[in-house]
Amino acid sequence: MRLELQPLGINVLTFILGTVKTTFFENVPRVALREESAYKSAAVYVENAAQGKTSPSPMDPDVLAERLVQDMVCGASGKVWRGGLASVVKFIANWMPTWVTVSKPIC
Repeated sequence: MRLELQPLGINVLTFILGTVKTTFFENVPRVALREESAYKSAAVYVENAAQGKTSPSPMDPDVLAERLVQDMVCGASGKVWRGGLASVVKFIANWMPTWVTVSKPIC
């Protein structure tokens, strides 16, 4: 869309967000793997992910909002990466071969 609207003088921003500190997971029931689960060796990681505890540095939502507004007001264009670990994901997305992240169609 960004490229299609550019000739018309319309600036489109694509916000790609990393982790943000929210209350989304506060009411999620606790997840616990069964003892016989094949994933029991990774139980800590699975349980933390199910509770939204995967990022050591989520961005405060107020800070995120301020930065997004600043990006818009200051004339940013294209892709804008914001949020916790967004720069890490950007680096990986730019340098990792596409075949690693894009799956082949099932059919």
